[in-house]
Amino acid sequence: MQDERAHALERVRLLSRPSDDVTELVWAAPARRRFPARLTGTVGLCVKMGPAHVVQAEGRVLDYPADALCVRAPSVVWACDDTGPSGFVSIDIDASRLPARQPRRMAFASPEAGRTALALMRRVSDQHQPPLARDEAVAALVALATTVLGGRGDPDPVEPRVRLERIRAFLHSTLDAPVSLADLARASGLHKDVLVRAFRRAYGIPPYRYHLLARVDRARVALSRGMLVADVATALGFADQAHLTRVFRRVMGMPPGAYRRRLHTGPAPRSISFKT
Repeated sequence: MQDERAHALERVRLLSRPSDDVTELVWAAPARRRFPARLTGTVGLCVKMGPAHVVQAEGRVLDYPADALCVRAPSVVWACDDTGPSGFVSIDIDASRLPARQPRRMAFASPEAGRTALALMRRVSDQHQPPLARDEAVAALVALATTVLGGRGDPDPVEPRVRLERIRAFLHSTLDAPVSLADLARASGLHKDVLVRAFRRAYGIPPYRYHLLARVDRARVALSRGMLVADVATALGFADQAHLTRVFRRVMGMPPGAYRRRLHTGPAPRSISFKT
């Protein structure tokens, strides 16, 4: 009888390095697969769409539940003889993003956690997302992995407010360009994952959302002074006028052209000052 199991990398789509800290992102169509013993130095999250099956990890036989999320700590030796007719989406993240005090094991979480991880993976893979949004999705995946693995994680340091104010100042000084968590980490001296939690705790929203709202506010001011929509889009680093229109409408409840027409009666200026 012919073996119907596919090799691990058959019928898959690989997205190599969609983000600086992501080694690989895989989208796999439903199929029976086998995974010979392997070891990777990354933290892995895998969302399976399919029935339960058995997996071997660190010399133990584990049950991988149906439609569940699997999290694998770095340097775990694992294998699987038969996945059953399953599809999956997986991501491998640089081990440096994981807290130091972390159990070396494989663990599983509910389908609900899997749906959360899947939404985050989609954001990481979406090249239309700004770098900061993709970085924040990676940070959220790391936090999810830490929770599932049961690690204590590094406690959030009590950071002076001045560090978070540095982040805010940096965001306001870069309204015309995309920024990354690495940029914010350098500006503040905070670890990437710590700064996202600290910023959200202090201001109620993550850095990417704050940056987006600040850009929309700068666009609103420029439009109120009569600047043309296309010029505002260019000055604020939006992909094009349509991109600005989508974002502005989502935040303000009306398109930028309509907003401008309501407020402006004079000649159109050509540039925006980024001085605060």
